[in-house]
Parts: sequence; C-alpha cells; structure tokens
Amino acid sequence: MEKLLLIAGIIGFPIAWGSISVLASHVGGWAKLAAHYTDTRSEQGDTYYMRSGSVGIVKYNACLILRVCENGLRLSVVFPFRIGHPPLFIPWDQFHSVSETGLFFLRFLDAYVGTPVVANVRLPIWVRDHLPSEDATR
Repeated sequence: MEKLLLIAGIIGFPIAWGSISVLASHVGGWAKLAAHYTDTRSEQGDTYYMRSGSVGIVKYNACLILRVCENGLRLSVVFPFRIGHPPLFIPWDQFHSVSETGLFFLRFLDAYVGTPVVANVRLPIWVRDHLPSEDATR
C-alpha cells in the first residue's frame, strides 16, 4: 500500500503542478497574450531575473524574467512555473492606458496590452522608463 501511495504521489504531483500552472495561464490571460505575442525573436537586451508582476488576476511573485529590448519587452516565467507559459514578446507600442499604482514604496506600472485589449499587466515601475514617451505620459 505504501508503494502504491508513493507511486501515486510521484505521478500525481507533476500532473497536478502542470494542471495548476496551465489553469493559471488561462485564468490570468497569459495564454491570450501568447496567442498574439509569442516570442519568436532572439532580440538582445538587459535581462532582469526574479521580478514580480501580474497578468490579469494571476500574480507572479519573484518568478518573472524581464528582458528590455529596443523594440519591446520579453516576458517569461522561471522554470518550475513555465508550464503553460510560453515566452512573450510585447512591442512597446502595444502598451496602452499606462498608469502608476501601488502602496507606499511599492510602485507598479499598470497597463493594457493590445488593441483591442488582450490582457492587463502589472509590472515593475521602472518598465515605464522604456515606453515611448507618448505612452509614458498617459
């Protein structure tokens, strides 16, 4: 009986983990973003690991990888949470209705992505510095 439980755990845990990760991708909007902004480029840029943000209602605390490129932002998720989260490349001109939000010293950038809107994102406030000037002033 103990061996059966061990085997069920070894098989069941990865299935549950993957299912929850895929579900989070669909609930938050990452899957919708991936349908429009799948990363097919190998653009160079400054890379920032273990950053926090959110897509829709799903929070990605310290598990985002952000690559700031000349033409846009590359978003990906660290390995254990990557299932169902393909890397994204969002051109800078796709960020709309940009605003600043947060509490005290924790400031974030809120923005809608796409026209029509595909999803809303919350990213570190310093991403605002890389947006085209007309969007940064909205």
